[in-house]
Amino acid sequence: MSDLRSRHILLVDDELGVLRVVSRQLAPLGGQVTTAQSAEEALQLLGAIGPMVDCVIADVGLGGMDGITLIEEIQARWPKIIRVLLTGAIQEQKAIDLVASGLAFKVIRKPWTAERITAAVSEAFETMLDSEEVLARDWDTPEEDEAWADL
Repeated sequence: MSDLRSRHILLVDDELGVLRVVSRQLAPLGGQVTTAQSAEEALQLLGAIGPMVDCVIADVGLGGMDGITLIEEIQARWPKIIRVLLTGAIQEQKAIDLVASGLAFKVIRKPWTAERITAAVSEAFETMLDSEEVLARDWDTPEEDEAWADL
């Protein structure tokens, strides 16, 4: 399990009980968890603290704007935020399509276990850190640019 003390997770569900349970389940990871009870509240929070949020975990079945529409909006406005969906009703193919398209990093089916949700979030952050490390490397030195131009 990853140590995510420097990470910030926004958890979005319209059921207060789910917010409490998932917040407790994420506590061993060590990150900060902020909660929102609607997509609209989540977008308002992201408008204020968006650059500080690393991951959004949203229920698909939110009242008002649904979780899929929420993560579409997050992808458009804050593309670096990792997006994870919780669902009890989504069809298997839809879940596969959401992940394959890059809209969601993972879709977690209800009922979930603490191990599944913490593993999914840890995996998401490890994947993000790996990609950040690759992007941070300087592959294009002037010599490499010349070598590529000669090909």
